[in-house]
Amino acid sequence: MMHPRPKPHVVVNVLLSLGVLAAAGAAGWYLLHHKPAPKSRAQAKVIPQVRAPAIQPLRTYRVAVVGYGSVRPRVSLKITPEVTGRVAYKAPGFDSGKYVRAGQVLFRIDPIDYRLARDIADQQVKLLAAGIEKLHQEKTNLQATRVIEQRRKDLAKQKLDNAKASLAGGAASQSNVDSAEETYQARKAQWQTIVNQLALIDPQLKQLTSEKAIAQAKLAQAQKDLGRTEYRSPVTGQCRTCSIQANERVQAGAVCGELYGTAVMEVPVSIPSRELQWIDPDKLARCRRGQAGVADRISADVYPQQPIHGQWLVWRGCVERIEAGLEAQTRMATLVVQVHNAQTLRRALPPASRGPTAASGPTTSPATSPAGTMLDINVFCKVVIHGKVVTNAFILPRSAVQPDSTVYLIDPDGRLARKTINVARFTDDRALVLADGGIRPGDRIVQDDLTKPVLGMRVDARDAPASAPATGPASR
Repeated sequence: MMHPRPKPHVVVNVLLSLGVLAAAGAAGWYLLHHKPAPKSRAQAKVIPQVRAPAIQPLRTYRVAVVGYGSVRPRVSLKITPEVTGRVAYKAPGFDSGKYVRAGQVLFRIDPIDYRLARDIADQQVKLLAAGIEKLHQEKTNLQATRVIEQRRKDLAKQKLDNAKASLAGGAASQSNVDSAEETYQARKAQWQTIVNQLALIDPQLKQLTSEKAIAQAKLAQAQKDLGRTEYRSPVTGQCRTCSIQANERVQAGAVCGELYGTAVMEVPVSIPSRELQWIDPDKLARCRRGQAGVADRISADVYPQQPIHGQWLVWRGCVERIEAGLEAQTRMATLVVQVHNAQTLRRALPPASRGPTAASGPTTSPATSPAGTMLDINVFCKVVIHGKVVTNAFILPRSAVQPDSTVYLIDPDGRLARKTINVARFTDDRALVLADGGIRPGDRIVQDDLTKPVLGMRVDARDAPASAPATGPASR
């Protein structure tokens, strides 16, 4: 069987394709074996720039012990009437949120019943006093009568003796003696009656005197109850709650409101017990014993964590006492800082603007506070307690200290070195190193983060922050 012959144009196309592929292969082989060699270039040495100022000690540095707490009143009172009755008057200022003055009348209970009870007790005292006076007069009269009857008895006895003598001499009869005897016995009986009556006077006086004392006590109680119908505010402060209204009947002992004094506030601050070592031990001991005088108190600054009347303010206070023991769960010590609202206020920077000075307390400046500005209850505050003063101390950023208590520093040749130090105290963003903690004046401590530090590498140390972050180890 005969196969058909290929057409001429198909053969031409196949040959052209094979030619193109052969030409491309030859060109690729030529370029691969005849390309120019790349130009070599020396590697640039990158020297990282870091902030490493020469560290100088602070000659005097006051340690700031920082804690937080909510304000509470120094004096808080529950208003409880001591007598029962109808509320005849309620002061307009005795209501939740309003302010009251010391001695101001808060409410009055209808006094009619208590005034009547007082008048009855008063008349009872007067009645018993009259009875006592009557007994005294009876005693005086009986004493005088006893003297008279004593003389009449003696006279009757003398006549009896004379009658007996006459009878013995024959000058009188027996009837005369009997008559004298009868008269004598009558006088003696009369005298004995007076003596008996006089003996009963003193017990009666004692009984009436006791009854008078009881009546006087009842009168004093009635007068006191009458005075209790008017309740006055014992402090200058603010009314927290009030649950009574005019014409309402209240019971004695039932809580009908609550006041708290605004003159003095307290801020309980919980701090780790180890932080107590940074407070003057003598002042701390006197504070524990409750013997700290005005000059011995530990001062503190109280910074509310919210603006008051649009201003950030600070109050100066002092540690008034230390609560007994440690907290059971956290083992924290609680220091109670006392603040007087009447003290001069200062303006403080907002928390977001306080910057690195927060370890030692926010920056403040004198300011005139708005009228009536007070540190109110339940305001959350930062409290900076002024601790001990240490000398020749070094302050480092906390980020400059590595987890193993080492720091990177620049040696005199400008190369990176590492040194172990003894940090006495850490705060949120600072590390305190004492004079014997391993740092010498003038050491250039690295205060920037090094991505890949290599000991001995050359570093460009700057006093100001580096213009670009360190990118890695440099050539040695």
